[in-house]
Amino acid sequence: MSKTMERGILKKKTKDGYERKLYHMELIGENYLPEIIELQDVVVNNLNMSEIFQSDSEEFFKYELRKGGKIIGVFSEKKLIAYRFITVPKTDSMNLGIDLALPKKELERVGHLETTIVHPDYRGNGLQRKTLYYALEIFNEMNCNHICSTISPKNYHSLRNVMSGGLVIKKLKEKYGGKMRYILHRDLKQTPRKEYDKIIDIDNVETVKRERILEQGFVGYQALKKAEGFAVRYGM
Repeated sequence: MSKTMERGILKKKTKDGYERKLYHMELIGENYLPEIIELQDVVVNNLNMSEIFQSDSEEFFKYELRKGGKIIGVFSEKKLIAYRFITVPKTDSMNLGIDLALPKKELERVGHLETTIVHPDYRGNGLQRKTLYYALEIFNEMNCNHICSTISPKNYHSLRNVMSGGLVIKKLKEKYGGKMRYILHRDLKQTPRKEYDKIIDIDNVETVKRERILEQGFVGYQALKKAEGFAVRYGM
């Protein structure tokens, strides 16, 4: 994969509307950590619900990068405006394959979609989906068989974007010191399903109902925006 993955034009939000700006996307390393942490802080400080996001420390970034993790950075006007962090947990206890009861021999081939950050001024450009596309390419190059991710049940936009990459909700569990998280999964050896049986839509506030449906073997494969809140479509 070349250093520059993609170039193009995006919209930047201004006080008078939008301006068109050039951008490029590339893999970045530890030398960008000060900018990454600064951008993370900007986004966290602009969140309406702090519980939907789990911040990463500089130490965690360094640890995972040295194990083979990658960061896809997006730049505009010579500034980092977005990034996607992906890791390969291998035998770490944090491996989400353990939560999903994957066979032990498969745990070495699990990849994690970690945090994705987009500066508020550049939202609406599809940067989460663009970086997801390249993340899946990288996981394939790294011979990963499984992709996993955790997302807050209140985070409609992240759910929709990650599901666009073929990941489905397999479990709902407390993670990160008591925060409820969906655990999503995709088996890269299989083509994502497009049709499901026994389809049921559950409003995202119906906690008990969504837990029971997952225990019965259903998976959540689509996030549906409603007039108020959203629902998740489950199938088997």
